[in-house]
Amino acid sequence: MKEIRRTAANKKQMVMAYIAYMMGGSLFHRCRCASSQMETRLLLSYREMKEEKVLAAEERVLRELDKKGQRFLGSLADLDCLVHICQEEDQIVLVFETGGFDGLLAEVSEWGGVRFTPLYECERAA
Repeated sequence: MKEIRRTAANKKQMVMAYIAYMMGGSLFHRCRCASSQMETRLLLSYREMKEEKVLAAEERVLRELDKKGQRFLGSLADLDCLVHICQEEDQIVLVFETGGFDGLLAEVSEWGGVRFTPLYECERAA
C-alpha cells in the first residue's frame, strides 16, 4: 500500500475520500483515523472545494451508503472503529476496522466515484 500524494489530478479523489471518511465514520459509535497526518491532508483538500460542489459530492456519498441498507448500517452504531487510508493502484481505500466481523470498506476511484462494501463481503479483509 502506497501513501497518497496530492496532485491536481487527484484533488477530487481526495475530497471524496474525506467525505467517505466523515460519513462512513459517522455510522460508528466512535471513529478515529489511524493517521492524523492523512486525515489532515484529506481535510485540507475538502476545505478548498467550493461549497456547492461539496454538497453535491456529499449527496452522492449518502446515496451510496443508503444502498447498504439500514439493517447493516444500524449494526455499526455501537461499534468503535479505526480507519486506515491508503492508495492502492488508482484508488484511495478506506478500511473502517472494528476488531470484529463488522466493518466497512470504501473505495474511491481516480475520477471520484465511491463504493462502500461491508468488510465481511470483502476478500481484502482476510
